[in-house]
Amino acid sequence: MKFLVYALSVGVLIGSYYSIAAGITYADIACALLLIISSYKFITHQWLTDRFFTLTAIYVPFMIAAALINGDLTNTIFINYFRNYLWGVVIYFSLSNNIKSIQDIKKLIVIGSAFLVVFLLNYRTMMQETYSENLATLDFGYGRNNVAFTALLFSILFEFLYYTKLLKSYVLLGIIIMAVIIVFCSSRYAMMMLVISFLLFRFLSHQKVYGSEIFAISLLIIIGPILYKYILTFVDSSFYEYSQSYLSEKINGAGNDFWDSRIMSINVKPIQHMLEFEGSTFLFIGKPSAIQHSFLSHSLITTGIAGCLCYLITNIKLLNWAFQFKGKYLFLFIVTMAMFANDFITNARFIIGINSIFYCILCAIMYRYIIINENINISKRVH
Repeated sequence: MKFLVYALSVGVLIGSYYSIAAGITYADIACALLLIISSYKFITHQWLTDRFFTLTAIYVPFMIAAALINGDLTNTIFINYFRNYLWGVVIYFSLSNNIKSIQDIKKLIVIGSAFLVVFLLNYRTMMQETYSENLATLDFGYGRNNVAFTALLFSILFEFLYYTKLLKSYVLLGIIIMAVIIVFCSSRYAMMMLVISFLLFRFLSHQKVYGSEIFAISLLIIIGPILYKYILTFVDSSFYEYSQSYLSEKINGAGNDFWDSRIMSINVKPIQHMLEFEGSTFLFIGKPSAIQHSFLSHSLITTGIAGCLCYLITNIKLLNWAFQFKGKYLFLFIVTMAMFANDFITNARFIIGINSIFYCILCAIMYRYIIINENINISKRVH
């Protein structure tokens, strides 16, 4: 059963990466099997819930209720973002009840490396085939920012593996690879969170600084920019100029971009638009087919005030819960903070299934590591 759960979870990652279509995919079939197994185990009291599961899953009934009231339960738009959220919850529940030891975590990471290989190989294909002179950076099947955020989640996983000593110091090279991918994507948020997370791990873990870490950081700072420039010129003779122009434009307009694009365009204006054309009714019953690009406007417009408050309050509680594991267990707080902050500007949790699923897998691994390492009785979990 354990390896079946692991295989299905990684299968969902790979399936979601290649297909985010409206129809039924292999990823949906794998998740449906996990849902059946999880439901049976929960009903028979073999699997237990925890704080992360409770605070994340409590939003699901609000999504379903809004869809039922509006008659959107079979609406393709609703189905797409609903399953992205639900499948992440299901995978977290199944994994958190199957990881019993440090060896289980290592086995899951080994199996999960299959997805990393797929991710990197597909990224290489995108580099070779999707470049366009109309863009100042690379284009991707499901969005430049989402590729960058996936790379960020991987980098946090590598940091976790390094500081918990689950893998040797060469795992730091994985962080460098993810940093290169993020730079290619020109994602300021992902790069900022990569630096912040690394510094938080470094200064708050109170661990000895090893020579391999100094070497990896030096490699990233000194050789990284040189390697980046070389690869850019290798991909296309004019790509470097386009990329530098794009980055300069983004940096120079960072202040206005944050307010105009991140706050007004994707958070405030969609709500104003709904009030103008739909009236205030949606504030109470929601409009599930009106998908938005930030968690604030999305949760308010699709599930109404009640759903929006539920989403905000439960996520704030989730951050507070994760922060209790500070010190050397700070990684759980970092990954929840990174996802919640990213939802505010990109909304990867609802729109792109792979990030929601990968995020829940990371949280399951990290929380179970804390439980196992501290010898906490599973029947007395913190609620």
